[in-house]
Amino acid sequence: MNIRELAESDLGEILDEDGVDATLIDLEENEYPVKCLYFRIGVDIDPNTGATIPGNRSTVLIRIGELGESVIPEEGWTVATTDVTGAEVTGKINYAALDRTHGAAMLILRV
Repeated sequence: MNIRELAESDLGEILDEDGVDATLIDLEENEYPVKCLYFRIGVDIDPNTGATIPGNRSTVLIRIGELGESVIPEEGWTVATTDVTGAEVTGKINYAALDRTHGAAMLILRV
């Protein structure tokens, strides 16, 4: 096993152990159940002043390989999951940052 395969395998173990269930829904309404890590951050920092700015950023980390070889999430897809409190969260993908080396996708959502 090379280092890339090991990193992708490690991500799978982390998601299996610590991830929460999520459903990705493409533009044709096809559903893809996956495990994810969900991040909800309520504050940003202005890079010019260092001041804190109220925000509501939602991000989901998934393993690309869980979707199948030809399925790549993209802008406009819907993501439904839960946060740490168990509250249901549904949003649209605003940007999909793909890491094809490690087999991960960081999906930035509009909620």
